[in-house]
Amino acid sequence: MIIKRANITDTDELFDLEKRSFSDDDWRLTKRVFRYHLKLDRFLIKAMENDAISGYALMLTRKHSARLYAICVDPLHIRRGIGAALLEEVIVRARRLDKRRLYLEVREKNLPAIALYEKFGFVKFGKLKGYYPRGQDGIKMILELKK
Repeated sequence: MIIKRANITDTDELFDLEKRSFSDDDWRLTKRVFRYHLKLDRFLIKAMENDAISGYALMLTRKHSARLYAICVDPLHIRRGIGAALLEEVIVRARRLDKRRLYLEVREKNLPAIALYEKFGFVKFGKLKGYYPRGQDGIKMILELKK
């Protein structure tokens, strides 16, 4: 597996991955959203296996903090360390950018994702009632990058 920056030519493949990974009534990123972030040179990385994208992560930044906006692993490739590798790269990048904290939101019932985030040191700090489609609750999590 190779992790590297995504570029504008990856838009179609990123969107196809998004469609395979999330249902129609989930919050899915559109081609337009992918192009927007890629054109602005936001931190959008991809995991590559056999010349195909097997996952991606998108991090947004503010002055002192960063937010893991999206992370996605191809359903055919889960439980192979792709999500962990992408998350680790996001954390490294946030530290390099001298951010104090890294935030994320996750579905309350997404126990595998929560376990992964906790493994990397994220802690829960809030609940988001009805935040996701179909009224599903979310959890806010934070990783302190600087003490």
